[in-house]
Amino acid sequence: MARKKEILARCLHRMKVFELGGFAAGSAPSFVVFGYHRIKPEQPGFATPYEDNVYGPTGPAFEDQVKWLKKNTTVLSEDELLDIVRSGRKAPPRASMITFDDGYA
Repeated sequence: MARKKEILARCLHRMKVFELGGFAAGSAPSFVVFGYHRIKPEQPGFATPYEDNVYGPTGPAFEDQVKWLKKNTTVLSEDELLDIVRSGRKAPPRASMITFDDGYA
């Protein structure tokens, strides 16, 4: 049975989200939400009482992902998205949002 991350990766690949120009070519959705749980510490021997899959990328990898999003999409804040929804306007082309699930908080 495929793991959740593998299934998600296949879905995103089929949607062509990560292909060069995927957003620009219109082959990807016009709005994508990237959800994270936690940033994984870069400490030798790091262990967690939670499931390892709850952790996302390391700090440097997350920084690279945010740089990519800023370069290739319009990253919206929560307030900006709420304003778009309330006003009935469309989101800008190639819009994205970054969220963190704080279910353990």
